[in-house]
Amino acid sequence: MSTDAPGVIFQTRRRRDRGGSPSCCARSRHPFDRRRVSPNERIRIALVGVGIRGQQDLRSALRTPGVELAAAADVYDGRLTLAKERVGQPACSRRATTARCWRGRDVDAVIIATPDHWHAQMAVDAMKAGKDVYVEKPMVQAARRRAADRSTRRVRPDASCRSAASTPAPSSTRRRRELFRAGAIGELNLVEAWINRNSSMGAWQYSIPPDASPQTIDWDRFLGRAPKRPFDPVRLFRWRNYRDYGTGIPGDLFVHLFTGIHFVLDALGPTRAIASGGLRHWNDGRDVPDVMLALYDYPKTAIASGVHLVAEGELRRRRRRRARVPLRRARRRAHDWRQRR
Repeated sequence: MSTDAPGVIFQTRRRRDRGGSPSCCARSRHPFDRRRVSPNERIRIALVGVGIRGQQDLRSALRTPGVELAAAADVYDGRLTLAKERVGQPACSRRATTARCWRGRDVDAVIIATPDHWHAQMAVDAMKAGKDVYVEKPMVQAARRRAADRSTRRVRPDASCRSAASTPAPSSTRRRRELFRAGAIGELNLVEAWINRNSSMGAWQYSIPPDASPQTIDWDRFLGRAPKRPFDPVRLFRWRNYRDYGTGIPGDLFVHLFTGIHFVLDALGPTRAIASGGLRHWNDGRDVPDVMLALYDYPKTAIASGVHLVAEGELRRRRRRRARVPLRRARRRAHDWRQRR
């Protein structure tokens, strides 16, 4: 994520109903800005999924004056306890699709930070209930879920949905856009982008809580529509490693490459793609590749001719650092070697 990662922004009907401004809630410029906000301007949110991203989204949202946590839901009891310790006593539930998050006027908007295979369904359910939604990327796990996503606009046209992939670009990316539009780099034909991780945490090897058990985890709720399997806490806490629940390197990491490139080029997405990958480093039971290479073909736009994007992603183990030889010494050794020959 960029260092300019924005706070969560919601547009709610409650603010309009109470006479508030119809514009989006302004983001606080300073994390400790706690200026007074009238009751009409307060926004109460429900958080579904109190994992790593859910906690980050919650901290970002609560930096905005007037935002309060009204409810939290997770399939693991330990994370609900953490939510209570962080922000007091919200109405917490182990039922990730609890009606407490969708019903009532005490919740204006919902943050969805669950495993990928739950994103589309939960976003649809929340918008059907009239709630605005901030959903982590990707919005859908599989292409077959796009029909349900499109139908939501007809079900609830006054509810808005925003994905993490659509957040505003950092200042460095905006500067690149300005330079490209000014013709500073000429015609663009090829873009090469890569994102590599060299640690176990970067490869989604998250720790497993010692109290993880069927008594503290709602396993059936986690699975949802995914294939039924016996209880396995590794699949819950390291769900990105499995196709049943995640989207691997493309869905989790390539989006960070695409977002800036699309912003600079005013592109909506590629028309063709070819990809290849495999398991080369991690033999831990995962079924998503840890090495991925993809070629994307973009059509011509108003400001760019057809562009090819080469995207590369790799999850490697932490390697020992090699002793670095100063450049001048290396050149001198190469020169001496040539002279001896």
